[in-house]
Amino acid sequence: MFTCAKYRFGRCIIHVNITSMRCKTLKEYFERSGKRQIKLAQKIGVPQALISLVKNGRLRPGVDVAKKISDQTGISVMRLLFPAKETAHPKHGSEQKIIGS
Repeated sequence: MFTCAKYRFGRCIIHVNITSMRCKTLKEYFERSGKRQIKLAQKIGVPQALISLVKNGRLRPGVDVAKKISDQTGISVMRLLFPAKETAHPKHGSEQKIIGS
């Protein structure tokens, strides 16, 4: 599920999840891990198109889907349900144009 790295500190060995380390979004997860949307979709039992829509910020997943994505990627459920408004324009506030509505 995750790509891990081992670090040894004296007698202790620490396993660190390097795939989703510091990933805040699905887009960032796929860029860093090199994994494919279709593989994640198959693992959690949803269409690949749904993963694409969530990744691109066009759709918010339901709680059950967000939990499944979180379990596979390590991204916080809260980040999936309430993504940060990265496209806010300082002059126009945080309004986003919704395509297709």
